[in-house]
Amino acid sequence: MRKRPESFAIALETLRAELRAGVYPAGSRLTSAAIAERLHLSPTPIREALSRLAGDGLLDDRRGQGYFAVQLGASALEHLFALQRDLLIIACSHGPTRVSGALERLATGLGQRPPPERFLLGSEHLFHLLTASAGHALSDHLRRLQDQLAPARRMEPLVLPELEAELAGLLHAAKAEDADELKIAIEAFHRRRIDSAAHLARLQEASTI
Repeated sequence: MRKRPESFAIALETLRAELRAGVYPAGSRLTSAAIAERLHLSPTPIREALSRLAGDGLLDDRRGQGYFAVQLGASALEHLFALQRDLLIIACSHGPTRVSGALERLATGLGQRPPPERFLLGSEHLFHLLTASAGHALSDHLRRLQDQLAPARRMEPLVLPELEAELAGLLHAAKAEDADELKIAIEAFHRRRIDSAAHLARLQEASTI
């Protein structure tokens, strides 16, 4: 039988990945008993994982009713994209960002991914690299934002044109290690998504019906 910390880690990462992928329709209830049976774990670490995910903004904790998958409307998406933009601008202002070696490995790995996944993971990994040198607090905050935004961001290929060129531009700006150029690219990246938040929200909602 698995130890409790191991069971909690398995439950947390499995549920986090499923929520990011939009496995649970918005507004649907996640029950610890059903998840425990599916994952072959006891209900206790499942409940602990659900509580943690609610604290990270990935679930609604409705007291007395349980945990429910979050539906982000247009205004919530705009707010989250703006927060991510501001966090990344702070990271760029923290000091020189020397990520050339890591970017080469990232570009190589992305070449093996299908386009929709490549756009999402490419920008996420790049943004993580940018915040990593600015401290754990920024990195942890970024991870939570990325988890919250992931289901809506999976709709981007249906809304936003030229994602391949956009990602290439971000990677080029980061590799150049020019903070001003990188800030401009980050601003443009988030402006497109803030302007498209209503469309992204509608598509995400439609995908869960």
